[in-house]
Amino acid sequence: MKPLFALSCLLLACGICLAQADAQRPKRERPKNRNQQEALKVAELAPKFVLKSLDGESETDLAVLRETKPVVLIFGSYT
Repeated sequence: MKPLFALSCLLLACGICLAQADAQRPKRERPKNRNQQEALKVAELAPKFVLKSLDGESETDLAVLRETKPVVLIFGSYT
C-alpha cells in the first residue's frame, strides 16, 4: 500500500508543477478567423460545421448529433 501512496503523491506533485508552469507561460492569442463572429454565450447553439474523420473518407455534421444524449464515462478507484 505504501508504494501506491508514494506514486500517487509523486503524480500529484508533478501535476501541480505542470499546472504552475502552464499558468506562468504567456498565453498566445488565437488568430481571428475572417468569418468568426462574437464568442458563443452560455446555452447558445453552436454554429453549423462539418468534421472530417481521421482517415479523411467520411464527414460528420454537427446537426446530426444535436438530438443525441451525451454520454460521460468516468473511471476511477475509490479505495
